[in-house]
Amino acid sequence: TLNAINSANLNLLTDCYPNETSWSITDANANVLYSGSGYPAQTNNIIPVCLPDGCFTFTIFDSYGDGLSSSSCADGDFELRDAVTNTLLAQLNNADFGTSESHDFCYPLGEISGCTNPLACNFNALATLDNGTCILGQTNDICANAISLVVNAAPIAGNNLTTCSNGPNPSCGNQGATIIKDVWYKFVYAGGPIVITTNHAGVTMDTRLAVFTSCGGTQIACNDDVGGGNTRSTLTIVCGTLTMGNTYLIQAGGFADITGNFQIQVTSTAETCNGIDDDCDGQVDEGFTLTTFYRDLDNDGFGNLAVTTQACSVPVGYVSNSTDCNDNNAAINPNATEICDGVDDDCDGSIDEGVLLTFYRDQDNDGFGNLAVTTQACSAPAGYVSNSTDCNDNNAAIKPG
Repeated sequence: TLNAINSANLNLLTDCYPNETSWSITDANANVLYSGSGYPAQTNNIIPVCLPDGCFTFTIFDSYGDGLSSSSCADGDFELRDAVTNTLLAQLNNADFGTSESHDFCYPLGEISGCTNPLACNFNALATLDNGTCILGQTNDICANAISLVVNAAPIAGNNLTTCSNGPNPSCGNQGATIIKDVWYKFVYAGGPIVITTNHAGVTMDTRLAVFTSCGGTQIACNDDVGGGNTRSTLTIVCGTLTMGNTYLIQAGGFADITGNFQIQVTSTAETCNGIDDDCDGQVDEGFTLTTFYRDLDNDGFGNLAVTTQACSVPVGYVSNSTDCNDNNAAINPNATEICDGVDDDCDGSIDEGVLLTFYRDQDNDGFGNLAVTTQACSAPAGYVSNSTDCNDNNAAIKPG
């Protein structure tokens, strides 16, 4: 039962073949409220209908396919008018309409039927009553429905083939198009320089990317092409630009206003042991065990225990050992050969070991030494000689020869 508060009259003039003609009135949900057929030929038929408030579609059908036109008699006609005000609700546009002709109308009078959703592809700005015909674009056609991307995950497939809510082109150029058929993605910033790229695994759509602080927020970066004939897009956002933990929006689309398929990926640099704050968290080489290295000032391959630094790999001028006992002299190191020079040449803690000569006291200065009084040195000290053949070192007149 209809809660009918509006009266209308259908005035249907049939042609020579009324058995081909029928009609219906449906509501916004395609429910048939009224229908009719089987009228006499070449007669004017007035059919009253009562309708509630809402939007409706009047459709006239012709089973033969030539509408209400006829070569044997006068063409048929119809009009639908409000019974109270005589306001025209629908009328025939073309007698030869083929198999059907439809007209939308609404009660209360003056309402305009159509799609009232501004995000729909078929949005009618003049419509005052939604007729249920709105066609929406793909899920991430609007920023609020942005698809989440996981940083450093594999590229995911995307496209902008069925967009309706198209935004203004970002700042990296429009090439003749004021809008971009865009789709939206988002990611949560967790540190590091961010790189956003499109077109992987052979996909070649000419893409354009932009990053925003929020839906309707400030543009942070934009890239059309990598360059050099490469039409994929790459955005690099350096440390200090983004805020840890914030969500950022990515607008993806095509050159000018083209559509197609692409792949998109967000990556970030992880911390590595290199002396640099790779992940922008204010710490250098965190999570790595640093190695102690030793200064090698004389470049002999052996380091100074007293001068150290910590690093991931050997810095210039440093070595991994600390066995040099004199870092100012390249000739003194653990690999050197000990020579008789009063210096610990091979850094073993001993001086002139194994290379000292024995000398004998020559107290009477006759050139012959006392076997019982000796010293070791590299060369003969004063008062000593290299032989031990004196039998009386207190008398220079007593000696060999």
